[in-house]
Formats: sequence, C-alpha cells, structure tokens
Amino acid sequence: MNRTLLTGALSAASLLFSAVAVLTPAPVSAAAPAAGDVVVVSYDGTVYSVNPGTGVVQQVAGAGGLTDGGYAVAREAGGSLVVASRTDGATGQLTRVSASGTKTSIANGPLGSAVLSVAINPSNAQILVGEESQGFCPGSTAVGNATGPIWAFAADGSGSSCQDNATSQAQGGLTVGTAPMGMVFVDGAQMYVAGGYGGDDGRGSIFAVDATTGRQSGVISDNQMSAAAGGGQFFYDLRGLARAASGTLYVVDDRNINGHPTCNPCDGDDTRVVAIDPASGRQSLVSDNARSAAAGGQRLLTQPYGVAVTSGGTLVVTDQADGQLIAIDPTTGRQSLLAEGLGTPVGVVAISGGGTTPTGQVPGAPSAVSASAGDGAATVQWSAPSTDGGTPITGYTVTATPGGATATTTGARTATVTGLTNGTAYTFRVTATNAAGTGAASAASAPVTPTAGSSTGCADARSVLEAAQQTLARASAAVAALVRTVATLERKIVTATGQRKRDLRRALRAANADLDLASRDARSALADVLAAAEQVAAQCVARA
Repeated sequence: MNRTLLTGALSAASLLFSAVAVLTPAPVSAAAPAAGDVVVVSYDGTVYSVNPGTGVVQQVAGAGGLTDGGYAVAREAGGSLVVASRTDGATGQLTRVSASGTKTSIANGPLGSAVLSVAINPSNAQILVGEESQGFCPGSTAVGNATGPIWAFAADGSGSSCQDNATSQAQGGLTVGTAPMGMVFVDGAQMYVAGGYGGDDGRGSIFAVDATTGRQSGVISDNQMSAAAGGGQFFYDLRGLARAASGTLYVVDDRNINGHPTCNPCDGDDTRVVAIDPASGRQSLVSDNARSAAAGGQRLLTQPYGVAVTSGGTLVVTDQADGQLIAIDPTTGRQSLLAEGLGTPVGVVAISGGGTTPTGQVPGAPSAVSASAGDGAATVQWSAPSTDGGTPITGYTVTATPGGATATTTGARTATVTGLTNGTAYTFRVTATNAAGTGAASAASAPVTPTAGSSTGCADARSVLEAAQQTLARASAAVAALVRTVATLERKIVTATGQRKRDLRRALRAANADLDLASRDARSALADVLAAAEQVAAQCVARA
C-alpha cells in the first residue's frame, strides 16, 4: 500500500476540515440562490431566485447579455447555474452563471438556436442540451419523427457531440425521440426525456436514453402504455420534466398550441400537470384549472412550461403567458400564486436542501455495479443511488448470486465479498439503506469467476485506492479554494459600504453554500479512501 500518499491525503483533509469548522458565516440578506430556493430563467435573460416558502423573489443575474433568450436552466454540483439560450442567429448559447451573478460563455453552437432543455450529468458534469431548430444531427439522416437532437458538451464547453434517432438506431435502440422538451437524469448513465408533439400519429412520450451513447433503451410512458396500466391518457404536447425523490415523474402538458382536435384553439383550461409512475408508465392528473378550483385553489395555468419539485415536495411551474411561478400541491392539485412579474419565465430548477423533505422514503437503487474476482473473493464497486429518499444513506449491502454471500459498508461504495467458491461464476447486486429502510436492489453486475491463487483482487484493490485518493485530493483542493474565498470575502465586507457591501454579502452566502457542498463531497471521498485502504489490507497485506 502507498502509505505515504494515503497519509498525506488524510492529513490534508484533516487540516481542511478543521479550517472549515472555525469559519462562521456572516449573516446576510443576499440575492444568491440559497438551499431550498428555486431558480427561474426568463426569456429576457434575467435569472431569479425564489423562496418557495415565502415567495420572495431576488435577482441573481440581470437581463440581456449572454443569457438573453434564456430558455432552460440547470445547476452544477459546485453551485453554478447553466443557462441554455435561444439566439437570433443560427446557434444556441450556453452560459455559466455564478452565484454572484457573473456570466461566462460556455459554448455558442454548434447546437441550433431553438434550445429546449438542459441537464447536467451527475457522474461527469457533462452538459446535455435538447433543441429543435435542427431536426437531426449535422451529417445525419431523418429517422422517425426527427424533430430535435440532443447535444452533449464537456463542462468547459469542449468536445461537443450530437445524438438523434439515427444514433440510437445504429446501436440497436429505439427511434421514438421527438423534440426533447425536458430531460432529467436517473443516474450517471441514464436520463429520461420528455418528447414533444410529433404530429397526429406521434403524441408526446417519455423515453429512456443512455446519456453517453445516445441509445434509446425504452419508452417510460405514452398514452397507450398508461391505458394498459389502468392510467389516464393525458399526453399531447409535453413540456418541462421533473423527478421527485420518490422517483415519480412530473411533466407539463400544453394543449394550447398545435390545433388539438378537441379544442382548437385551446386555452389555459386545457393545460395540465401530469404524474407518471416510471415502473408502469401509468399517468395520473395532478392539476389542471378545474381540479385546482375544486380543491379551493386558483385557476392559474395559461401557458405553462417548466416544472420542478421543491425540497418540501411542492411542485413549481413557470407560466410564460402571465410571468408567474405557480405552486401546486401534488396531492390535491391546488394551485396558488408563488411569484409574479417574472417577464416570460421558462426554465426552472430547484436547489436541494432547506424546506421539509418528505420522510419515510427508502433510497433508490445503486447503479453501475462492477466486480473483479480474486482468490475465493470478489471486489465490488458501485455508484450511489440517484436519490437518497430524503435522509442520508447509512450503509450498503452487497449480495452474491449464487450462494447469497454478503458484505456491508457504512457508506463506502466498494466492498469485498469473501467465502466464494473458486471456479464458480458470480454476479452481485447492491442495496442502499437509510433511516426509512432498504431500497430496491441494483441491476446485477457482469459475472466474474474467483480463481485459486489469483492476484487480481489485490491489483484491483490498489487501483480502487489510487482512484479514491485522487478523488479525495481533488475534493480537498476544492475545499481549500473555497475556504480562501470565504476568508477573503469576510475581510472585504468589513470595510465595504453600500451596494458593494451587499454584493459581497451575496457572494459570501453563495461561497458558504458551495463550501458546505464541497465539504460533504470531501468527507464522502475520505470515507471511500478509508474503505479502499481496508480492502488493500485484506487483499494484499494478508496474502503477503
């Protein structure tokens, strides 16, 4: 084991955590988005932060500039926002907006100008953008409805690639993709896409896509599937898509355009928010104006677009026609006005934390399970679930098939299962546990076969440790940088006055929020290093 590297990484982390502990954030009343807020982007480029509990609206970034034509917004793990904008030219614009409101260009093209949606891959920070000005990728051919591709960019805007129905077809996938109006990630590999109206024979649908390859692996819900599951047939022209901690999907359906056969022209009473069970595809009505009125609520839906789920479980929907942000009770469908005067609001994203998170929900299933065989043992690795169910994950259990041998951890995402029979092929599934209980098992890993005298387990354990050390080093560096930023801002606030002092306080609040997230990432990385070190001891030292 490389004890020098491990000791150095742990010492650095210890010093950084000590530095974090002594920092006391100054009380501020700032415009930077806070945990529990929702962020809205308006078509004029203004970015707003809205407190879903009080309805207080604050401006994060002003109108115009790089975010002019703002149509979709997502939040990166570090706290910055990514805004996808429509432009007057031939290309779409991607812009990063810092917590202090600074706008920085990520990319201008090659995606088309009519952007629709944006999402951040949680595993590699890649930016995915849906658009409809180009029916399919440049150099590709029209397959299926072909009403819009999905572009992928590295976090710095480099290395763009394009996915469409032809991409999926080439890999043996489905070709059901229509205009990607909304996108949400399920894990680091898979995302769900809400496809818009595809003509009279192509009502909207939600389908699963491999974010890396572009292969469409299955339909999550359409009207036919929902009817077969005993649900309603509510899909017509889908808009924004959101995913709750429970896994339930919510989509906006807007029949206000495209000449719906039962209402031409349609009005706001023909728009609605629909819930989808992704396991069965069953659709159920959450809210339309009639259901809201019956529940004692307002009739506010006119031209809804974006939807998000707050930390407290409430739905928030942007309405383009009236410049409003609407709160909707997902149980009763009751609508209430949360904020107004937002210009032409389109995209919306909820910031995790704050509020009252629904309790009693178990974690989702871990993903990306892989295994490597040793002598009478196997080392298993996996990725965290896309949702923790609202309470922290307290442990994982790995189960081997056949035989049922298990291994557990208290949070680390690697474990060694011992007591296996050499020459027998095994697969492994992983479950996550929180205070509410144990969630569903992951998909099985590929089979591996333990072999007598194998040294693979030791080599793999070392590889896992080295990767964990590198992750810890990056996380520690991020914490260190934010500690310096916070300290600098606190010093400047002491002597600043007026608007400058308010701006600095806003930046400090954002930096402290980023520091909290970075510290949690570093602690998780430290746990992975310690667990990996134990595996090296078990696989290598014990066999020496």
